[in-house]
Amino acid sequence: MKRLIASPQLAAVFRWILGLIFIYASIHKIADPIAFSEAIYNYQILPDMLINSLAIWLPWLELFAGLSLIIGIWIKGGALIISVLSTAFAIAVGSALFRGLDISCGCFYSYDTEEIIEWTYMVQDLCLLIMGLQVLFFDKGRYAFHYSKLCGIKR
Repeated sequence: MKRLIASPQLAAVFRWILGLIFIYASIHKIADPIAFSEAIYNYQILPDMLINSLAIWLPWLELFAGLSLIIGIWIKGGALIISVLSTAFAIAVGSALFRGLDISCGCFYSYDTEEIIEWTYMVQDLCLLIMGLQVLFFDKGRYAFHYSKLCGIKR
């Protein structure tokens, strides 16, 4: 079991899964920052003055982290960002559930059609955190579209 947990091959699979998830999650947020700012506001955690700034830069951070995992540049940094974001998302969802807020997640889709948050969203965020930590500690950079391969540079 220990060998599986520390497996670079498992880390490569997790890296691709996380990269694709975070790239996909960023697309709607980048395209509609106003709707995303409303989703952030609904959590009632942050001061109003931070919400618009967060709605603008957070999706780009998600996109950067996801691309870094797929491309193979700054893999450890991308995994760390994803781990921190997943922790923050789990805390936000847990807080909203604890306070009985009836809100949508703001994770992937159009915010009007998205389902209301439930405990499974928190479990999902914790799974993303576990995958991110596994990549952070055990990834060897295999199976990435490394920039040197894309540019024809020999290492």
